[in-house]
Amino acid sequence: MYWYFQQWEAAGATEALLTELRVKARRQADRADEPTAGIIDSQSVKGADIVGQGFAGRLVDWARDTLRTTLEILRKPADQHGFSIISRRWAVERTLAWLTACRRLAHDYERDPAVSEAIIRWAAIAGMARRLSRSGPARRQAKIVCA
Repeated sequence: MYWYFQQWEAAGATEALLTELRVKARRQADRADEPTAGIIDSQSVKGADIVGQGFAGRLVDWARDTLRTTLEILRKPADQHGFSIISRRWAVERTLAWLTACRRLAHDYERDPAVSEAIIRWAAIAGMARRLSRSGPARRQAKIVCA
């Protein structure tokens, strides 16, 4: 199975499939084909101890110079103590919950970022395929009780 995984990744098959499904899902939701914004939450990103998770400094410069985009960092006020709602944070939490429904992402930590990225693409492909195949809004499954 891993051989197929490697072949599809090398051929760019999952990237192409993800792009096609994203456009179809956005059209189904009456949205533009391409998103105009993205959201990152540093507190929820899982990684090994060797992975840095800061967004300030070099990343802001890199986004500006390489991607020609503005990276806006929302920080809690210096005088704030305790929990406070940050605008649109729910979108990040919801997306991470969808992705970690994939067992491989919830329990395994990849050392190679390319493999981790590929597994995230597969989880997103599965989620979008489910969303596109539904005829109505999502419903919670009935709880199964084993006697």
